[in-house]
This record gives sequence, structure tokens and C-alpha cells, in this order.
Amino acid sequence: MTGVGVSDADFARLRAVLAGEVLEPGTPGYEAARRPAMPRFWDIRPRAVVRAASAEDVAHTLAFAATSALPVVPRGGGHCFAGRSSTDGIVLDLTPLRQVRVAADGAAVIGAGARLAEVYDALDEHGLTLPAGCGPDVGIAG
Repeated sequence: MTGVGVSDADFARLRAVLAGEVLEPGTPGYEAARRPAMPRFWDIRPRAVVRAASAEDVAHTLAFAATSALPVVPRGGGHCFAGRSSTDGIVLDLTPLRQVRVAADGAAVIGAGARLAEVYDALDEHGLTLPAGCGPDVGIAG
């Protein structure tokens, strides 16, 4: 397994600087959070799933992964048919970053964790849309 030298204390230090959650095997919510949408990748068990609550959480997690020699993959929807939203290292779950804001000039700021249904609904309120697909649960960042 990757990052075998990473201790619980290391993850405790990461937890201390994050606004979001760090889920490890055996913690409540880990099983549901680790599993991507594609069943063929359900056997992959990450060392941790980090649910980023902010851009700062993303930066802290990337820095932690780099210094810990753990691979890290982003997950906006988990629908990657090639398995790129799964790893035995750290899954960086972006779904908490799902805000969609539309400015008066029509410019949209879409969080990396937003799903297509949320994006379409927010844009529709302003008479806008974008050509991004039809799966409501698909992550926009994917």
C-alpha cells in the first residue's frame, strides 16, 4: 500500500488544519465516501478520503500528500469510467464545494463539487444554460 509510513498522528495534524473532514478506514462515513459511482472500482480502498470544505482545504491536502508520498486524486462526481477518481492514497472529495453563483452580468462561478443538476437549476433561474451533458449526478469538474 502507498504511504505506509504515514501515521495516525500525521492524519491528526492534517485534520487540525482542515475545515472539512478526514475519513479513514473504520471511521463513520468512510465506506460510503470511498466508493466511487463505478462498481468496477469499489475494491479500491483509499488511505483516507478528505472532504474539502474550502480551497484552503484543497491546498493543505495537496501539500500533505506531497510530503507524505501519497497519491491524491480529485473526485467531483466519481463517475470516471477509467477509475481516475479512485486511489489507494487520498481521495480529495470536492462535493462539499458545490456552490453555484451567477452574477448580474451572467458570469457563473461554479464550485468543483457541483453536479450537473445543481448547475442547470442555478443557471435556469437566470435564463442561462451550458452544454455539459444530461446526467444530473455527474460532477461538473469531471
